[in-house]
Amino acid sequence: MTDIETDLRTDELLLNMGPQHPSTHGVLRLVLRTDGEVVSDIRPMIGYLHRSAEKIGENLAPRQFLPYTDRLDYLAAMNMNLGWALTVEKLLGLEVSEKCRHLRTIVCELDRISSHLVAAGCYGLDLGSFTPFTWTFRERERILNLFEAICGARLTYSYITVGGVTADAPPGWLNRVEEFLNQFAPVIDELHAVLTSNAISSNGRQAWACFRRKRRLTTVAVARCSAAVAFVGTCAATASRFTRGCTKGINSRSSRP
Repeated sequence: MTDIETDLRTDELLLNMGPQHPSTHGVLRLVLRTDGEVVSDIRPMIGYLHRSAEKIGENLAPRQFLPYTDRLDYLAAMNMNLGWALTVEKLLGLEVSEKCRHLRTIVCELDRISSHLVAAGCYGLDLGSFTPFTWTFRERERILNLFEAICGARLTYSYITVGGVTADAPPGWLNRVEEFLNQFAPVIDELHAVLTSNAISSNGRQAWACFRRKRRLTTVAVARCSAAVAFVGTCAATASRFTRGCTKGINSRSSRP
């Protein structure tokens, strides 16, 4: 030790590092035990993603809480909307129309695909595969264009609401979804081939398994979405019947379950 190090007296401190955004996305807080510039202990504190959303929800009506669910997973906000809507509908004993359920399936499966694209693309980027990252976001942009057309938003949607959805699909929207699915199906194999080859070259067995799982789940999502599109396209329900089926029993209810 130098004379300076022995002469410099320090006190042990507990310091908070985070939660931070965007580097740790608000989900990680580290409690550091330091002695001068030496970190002697680190204690991770996880679970900050919700940002007290549950406590906020105690003072809101079910529909008022819906926008908070978008923020619980901003890469799959449609699915977060659905989880909350199904919970409240079960408590209230509500049943939405069959067409509405299929519309929910379409947007949720599209959002599932979008989420897988981000995960696979960013994982590939971590392995040094830059080009597939741009390809995955190219396909994701096409999905976000579809979401913007049906609800006006590209990230936090609040489209699936308690009792149904906020609006019917606009004219021609189902055809646009079909066009996307038809062109996207062969892209899945192309992306999988490039990403897995990069994972194998970097000895990333875990990454290879991840890409294989993403491929399987994405293929399932495409199949489910296609089936739902086919049903909604042949649905004979009128616009007025659809609206009543989506809002049944909700407009007159504002109290919490």
